[in-house]
Amino acid sequence: TYTGNILIAVNPFMKLPHLYDLHMMDQYRGAIFGELSPHVFAIADSAYRYYDLYYHITFSESIV
Repeated sequence: TYTGNILIAVNPFMKLPHLYDLHMMDQYRGAIFGELSPHVFAIADSAYRYYDLYYHITFSESIV
C-alpha cells in the first residue's frame, strides 16, 4: 500500500535485477500514481512529472 513519500535506502553493491531493471522502469514510466504496486520507480516518475508540469524543466536539475 502507498503510505506517502519515504526515503528508500538500498545496498548499491547488491544486484536486484527483478526489482530494478529497464523492464520494471518502463512499466512505471507514465503510469498513473497508485495504478501499479508500490515501487521506488512510481515515486520517481511522479516526482519528475510533477516537477516538469509545474516548473517546466528547461535547465539541468536533480531530484533527490
